Formats: sequence, structure tokens, C-alpha cells
Amino acid sequence: MLKKKRMILAALAVAMILAFAGSALAYCGRYGDGWGLGRDDGRGLYGHGFGGPWLWDSNASVPQEIRDKADEARDVMDELRAELSKNPVDKDRALALFRKGRDIRNEISEWFFLQRVESISQGTAKSQ
Repeated sequence: MLKKKRMILAALAVAMILAFAGSALAYCGRYGDGWGLGRDDGRGLYGHGFGGPWLWDSNASVPQEIRDKADEARDVMDELRAELSKNPVDKDRALALFRKGRDIRNEISEWFFLQRVESISQGTAKSQ
């Protein structure tokens, strides 16, 4: 009887783990939420990621340089995704692409942060 209960509990635990993993995969996709390798259809850079909807979606003046950097970051992540799909993976190239993408995203993020600080100091920031 005790062995049967243990089997049932083990089966329930496995079912719960699989349900959790399945829902996480359905929500975030294979590679996560877009920060690392997931395809975010541009929303992470153009809408609700850097700076949030209060800046990009409000037709604010975003310099072409920042828009170009966002495009470049997406291209680098596409290259990284392609590199990681190879077998064997060129670790040095993958790391270089990861760092390049991270640096570009940091530049974009810094620009949005400075815009936010400026809008707060001028009293024109929209509430989120």
C-alpha cells in the first residue's frame, strides 16, 4: 500500500513538473522573454522594452541612430541564433556576437534612460 502511494505521488509530481514546464514554454517560448535569444518581433526594442510605451509609442522624437541600433541589435541576435544552431558551435564567435548585441542594447537602454530622466526633470513624464 505504501509503495502504491509513493508511485502515485511520484506520478503526480512528474505531471506537475511537466505542466509547469509546458506553460513556461508556451508563455516565454524556447529561448525566454526576448532578452537573450528569443524573437520578440521588435516589441522589446520598439515598444515595451527600452523606455516603455510612454516614449516610443507616443511618437516621440527617436533619432534614426537609435532606430538603426535597434535594427542592428536584432540582426546580431539573428546571427547569434544561427551560430548557436550549428554543431559544433564556434564558442568564440558566439560570445563575440552576444557581447556585441549586449553592448548595442546597453547603448539603446542608456539613451532611453536619459530621455526618461530629462522628461522627469522637465515635469513632462507620463505615468506608467
